[in-house]
Amino acid sequence: MGTAQGGIIFAMAEPDCSTWDLVADLFGPDFVALEQRPRDFDTRHPGDILVQRMGDVWAILGGGLDWPLLSESEPETGAIWAALRRPQHFLAFCRYDSGGSYGFALFEQGRRVRTLLHTPDSLTEIGDPLPFEQPWREEAESALAALETEEDKEEAAGDALAIQQNLACALVREALLEYVECCPWEMNSAEFSLFRLTVPAVQRPASARAAPTPRAPKSDGTRSRKPARWDPDAVAKRVAHLRGHSEVTIDTALRNIDRHIGDPRACVMQLARNAEARAMYSWFADRDLASFRHGCHVAAKLDQRFHLMGPEQQDPVGSMLRLRHPLLSNNAELIRWFATYDDLYDLKRVEDPKTLDFWAYQALVALRGDWDRLHERCRCIAAAPPPGAPQKFMTDHLFYAALAAGDVGRMTEILNLLVTAHELNRRKNFETGYTEELISTMPVIYAKIAWYHGHEVRVDSPYVPVEWLPMTPLPAYEDRYDFLAKPINRSPPGKVPLEERQNVVAAKPAEMPARTGPSPSWLDSLRRLFRMVP
Repeated sequence: MGTAQGGIIFAMAEPDCSTWDLVADLFGPDFVALEQRPRDFDTRHPGDILVQRMGDVWAILGGGLDWPLLSESEPETGAIWAALRRPQHFLAFCRYDSGGSYGFALFEQGRRVRTLLHTPDSLTEIGDPLPFEQPWREEAESALAALETEEDKEEAAGDALAIQQNLACALVREALLEYVECCPWEMNSAEFSLFRLTVPAVQRPASARAAPTPRAPKSDGTRSRKPARWDPDAVAKRVAHLRGHSEVTIDTALRNIDRHIGDPRACVMQLARNAEARAMYSWFADRDLASFRHGCHVAAKLDQRFHLMGPEQQDPVGSMLRLRHPLLSNNAELIRWFATYDDLYDLKRVEDPKTLDFWAYQALVALRGDWDRLHERCRCIAAAPPPGAPQKFMTDHLFYAALAAGDVGRMTEILNLLVTAHELNRRKNFETGYTEELISTMPVIYAKIAWYHGHEVRVDSPYVPVEWLPMTPLPAYEDRYDFLAKPINRSPPGKVPLEERQNVVAAKPAEMPARTGPSPSWLDSLRRLFRMVP
């Protein structure tokens, strides 16, 4: 019967993104989640969507995403890239065995660098061939050269078409393995979710997520130190975005959790996202501080539930950024729980200053008030600044050093530096669809940690709302959902036991199918298809 798949695949850069939010940002709000696969479900239909997840790799199949990106000479990619949370690379691909169409398109930072599309009628190539293509192309060229001696020219032409078709098929798989190290039609252990559009498929990525084109630095290399100010139009769009997500129906998620069907853990994360959207909307639309804090409390309780349902994937950056929920709720019990929950971190990597894990874990050390340890960690990284990505957060370590010393003036100075236009631009990829254009999550977290320990810092920026900073708790906290008071079912009916799932979800790329060029089995298969083997 063959394979019939087409879509987009990428490594997710926003750890707390839910499948629901991703589908909504790509296709708009008019869709429903499917608990079971209907008989007529087919991702070749533009209204049917399947989302696969293997670790941090996500594949979105169907919805009509693949063909415009593969076939158009200048496809519009900016809004799609933004909706995917701006991964470094993403690929559009198709493998339709019955129709004889195979292709892939590689996009880097949202811009196409390579396309290969083979259909029964044409072969389209854009951009230079990539290095991984070379050994496969050499095999194909050898097979094509062997056909030149064929006497039956009509048969030889048919064989040449088959060679080109099978080469394209092989290169699609190789492109996937090269850039995301897995292949959707081989992701047998992947988690998946099904959706169906309720209106004709129209790609409507949330344009408000798309980042403006970065401006070139000034010729003298200087940067503005003035606090960034809100863009009223962008804020209005973001608030409208929050309203839409706060009104999303959550009945299916609650039913799945109550009945232990589908993926209850993913449904818990969906509810957490919904709670955050409602909280943010209550503040930015209505300036309702009590509703905002209560919404953050519910989001934090759902985050806690999500973690305890396991298995955990160690995601230090995402875990640190989600500290905004308990901190903004002012619920001291929840703050203490998150401050001491080490399962989200690799306790060896958090001691290595060359990793982002080290930077992320600083927040937990600070929350615990372990000042001697925090001071020593700051001294260690200052003595040997790390290369690469961790280096951009050296300013953050200056804040932690000031916090360890109790220097309110220095903390305030650094926090105001973190809300300059330059710093906001550097950190925008760490914002979510609910925070972008409205707040800067890292300075908010740092300011709340300072207030938590009695240091009343002030930040001159709308990106750190001053009303959020005091630590006064609500008179009472309600969990909103009854299931939060029930025992946790870590292995719902129909799911693989936790111990077995840990090996799947935490699978490292090295455990995926090995690839160091064409493997012997694939070479044999390819050569047979190319008539190289009798």
